[in-house]
Amino acid sequence: MKHLGVVFLINIFYAINTFAATDLVLWHSYRGAEKDALEKNIASFNQSHSNINVQTLQVPHDAYPDKISAAIPRGKGPDIFIFAQDRIGDWAVNDVIQPVGFWITDDIRKRFLPITLKSLEYNGEIYGLPTAFKCTALFYNKKFIKEPPVNTDDFISLAKANTQIENKQFGLVYENGLTYYNALWFYGFGGGFFDEQRNPVIDRPENIEALIFIRDLHRKHHILPEEISNSLVTTLFNDNKAAMVISGPWFRAEIAKDIDYGIATLPVISKNNQPSKPFLTVEAFMMSSKTEHPLESFEVINALTQAPYTTVMAIEGKQPAANADTYNETEVKSDPWLEIFKQQLDNSVPMPNFPEMRMIWTPMDIAISKVLNKNADPSAALKEAQQKIQENIQIFRK
Repeated sequence: MKHLGVVFLINIFYAINTFAATDLVLWHSYRGAEKDALEKNIASFNQSHSNINVQTLQVPHDAYPDKISAAIPRGKGPDIFIFAQDRIGDWAVNDVIQPVGFWITDDIRKRFLPITLKSLEYNGEIYGLPTAFKCTALFYNKKFIKEPPVNTDDFISLAKANTQIENKQFGLVYENGLTYYNALWFYGFGGGFFDEQRNPVIDRPENIEALIFIRDLHRKHHILPEEISNSLVTTLFNDNKAAMVISGPWFRAEIAKDIDYGIATLPVISKNNQPSKPFLTVEAFMMSSKTEHPLESFEVINALTQAPYTTVMAIEGKQPAANADTYNETEVKSDPWLEIFKQQLDNSVPMPNFPEMRMIWTPMDIAISKVLNKNADPSAALKEAQQKIQENIQIFRK
């Protein structure tokens, strides 16, 4: 009888655990409308999936990547998290994330705009499924500009026509001291930061030409403020003091309701008739290497990147979706600006996801600052940045 009692208790234990929901933790850094849309999706998922319960944690963006890098190796982090592809190489090498390619069927692969899934590849493996993409485009105030510029000649002419420095009125405002926001010029002029062997090519002639163009927007054409911060970009646009802004889809949430604005793809470079090419970042659901529930984690990732959920993120969170089917939804079609970002996607450059990319930002920002603020020679500034980046990469590779 005791034996039967033990068997009965074991059966009860397995029955309880079979039907108990698996608890998973999802980290993200979304705020505002994106955060609300994500939480709505998670609530909907939990309601329709009795076997899984997802709990979310919002982490401040500035601390987010470092917290991921520190927490997961110690088994303290999330099962799933959302982040852009630029840290994939670093996290893959350090066993922070795990590949999910063996779960990806042809039907899943066809779900996405191809470049968004391709951006998650590192050394032949796919690390996550894409949910949204972000790149810069051209915002313009319709009070000043009726038709957006097609090329950089028109772009500069329109900006000059709408600049009155004495009234603190500017034709163009963007964070022109940052490499990220200037990537469209470097790549548009035919340059770039790495060769095919992941070696830096910072001082190549095309990059020098692009930096001269960046300098001239500020020093020759006088169409931008002297010093530009993120908050100043928003303030000037909302005060009808900026005719054009270069920014990404996140800027939509910052625009005042009384501003009649439009969004256009970035202008073609007049000198070479090539499109401007901003950096593309792809936000993806990634899986912790330490999760004890990889199957359930992928079930969540797979579900949340399907159209019913990505439609909510597109309409309510204003995110350009990586899921191609999202753009067939009636509600999404009614938002013309999402389609503009989809068009800009075709002329964008996926931000490199290998670890060496992290060595670029500070030396390049310093080079740009020297040219803009200290009148340094663009060629000399980029040569100095090239040397510093090479040194940093050599130390890293050792």
